Amino acid sequence: WRQFKAREALDGVPRVVMLDMQFRMHPTLGDFISKHFYEAAGLDKVYSGKTEADFPETVPLYGRVVCQWVDVPAQAGSDVRLASGSRLRSAEAIRTAHEVKRLLEQLAPSQSIGVITFYAAQRDRIFQELAKLGIAERGQEGWRIKEEHASNSECPERLRVGTVDAFQGKEFDVTFLSLVRSAR
Repeated sequence: WRQFKAREALDGVPRVVMLDMQFRMHPTLGDFISKHFYEAAGLDKVYSGKTEADFPETVPLYGRVVCQWVDVPAQAGSDVRLASGSRLRSAEAIRTAHEVKRLLEQLAPSQSIGVITFYAAQRDRIFQELAKLGIAERGQEGWRIKEEHASNSECPERLRVGTVDAFQGKEFDVTFLSLVRSAR
């Protein structure tokens, strides 16, 4: 970005188009990201295309907060790098699966949950834990959410688990981000 902006300053040819409005996250989160990542780097502010009223006022088990850290202490187990280069952290996958189950039981049928991770191995480990809880299953084509949890008449996609790439263009009422990497 900086190199392209420097070239633009020399020859006047614009080479960068930046996001200036986001429509998928609560404005409190969007403002935080704008301030600490965009504006702090000298970029323009990113505005929210939605208001607070566009989001649920409360989330069962979490209350009125728009962001909640779910602590999985380092002593519960650290992340492991596999030969494939992917990573997983079993303790975090177990906790994530249990949080998803608890929330599925509390949310309205019209509300959805997304579970995002950066690593395919962690995605698969979360699916394994969800399978133990009766929420997911492994078929010939790989892991999937069981039909009774995947969707309903009020919510075409109630639960999705995947890597960041699988979430491009998706929106969920509640999103868990499984970071995997842990301090030692």
